Amino acid sequence: MTNKQRKSWFFLVTTLALWQTMGAADDCDPQDASTCSGDLTCILRLGRHQCDCPFGSGRRNASDTCIAVNEFRLSIAIEEFAGETFEPAMFNDFPDDPNSTLFMNFLRQAIENEFNDGEGGFLSARVQKISRSGRSIRAVPIVSFNKDSNTTLEMVQGALMGAISSKNMLSRSNMKVDPSLTSAQELVCENGYCRNGGTCTPSIEDYSSNCTCVAGYEGSRCEVSRGESIAVILIPLGYALLVTIFAVSVCYCLGVIATARQRKPTSNDRHCWDRTSEDSIDYVNDPQYPMKSGLNLPNRHGGIPLGTAEKVIGTKAEELM
Repeated sequence: MTNKQRKSWFFLVTTLALWQTMGAADDCDPQDASTCSGDLTCILRLGRHQCDCPFGSGRRNASDTCIAVNEFRLSIAIEEFAGETFEPAMFNDFPDDPNSTLFMNFLRQAIENEFNDGEGGFLSARVQKISRSGRSIRAVPIVSFNKDSNTTLEMVQGALMGAISSKNMLSRSNMKVDPSLTSAQELVCENGYCRNGGTCTPSIEDYSSNCTCVAGYEGSRCEVSRGESIAVILIPLGYALLVTIFAVSVCYCLGVIATARQRKPTSNDRHCWDRTSEDSIDYVNDPQYPMKSGLNLPNRHGGIPLGTAEKVIGTKAEELM
């Protein structure tokens, strides 16, 4: 930057800083409706209370008469201003301060110059928010058009892109922008934006459409009934629970089968007639077990044939199965 440019820049910053100091006070009292004339109400905007039209309406020819308007939210990324990048060390409060009323008003005038061509029903522009992003400034301007003009989002987008020159300069200002980050975002609270009886109001932070739902509905646009949302949650949970139960059951059955296959029989698990000859009792040759007609007893060399064996002790008989 040359010395001449520095002096011009210093004069601009000093002058605008003075304007900012002079305009920092509130224009109205939000507790006293009489402080605003006509259709205007006391609204907190740009860090101070001002007399302006309420949401959904705009001034007719800068008067205190409000008419129905369509408001469009824009997004603009400003890379350079007056040929200089936004180095943090270059500025004090302007425009390094994201809450700078000074820079918002300066940018507002630049946006109005781009859209105010006397056609298309353009009414006004204002800046809702600015913030730093590296060496650039991100701005959220709001432009208002007469509702009767039937201006669409596509028309606003076309006008905005048409205002950017081949060198990415806004044609009627000394600001260089990033076209990839500059666009018309939405028609704020477009008719029918909130569903199922929801009410749309712009958010305080960036003026984006925001829905307040009636009882029984939720979602960003009140599109989901709470009963449906509960079902959406419970159905996957129930499915997951069934899958878990099935998996546990299968694992348990496989474990039981594997355990049964690995188990080996022991001598204690065998009946007396399944034992080897060394473990058998020779009932036939033992004199204390007298034979009885028709009695089939186990012998040393084989199993017991079908029938009944009786072990006789004294005068009492006991069936041996």
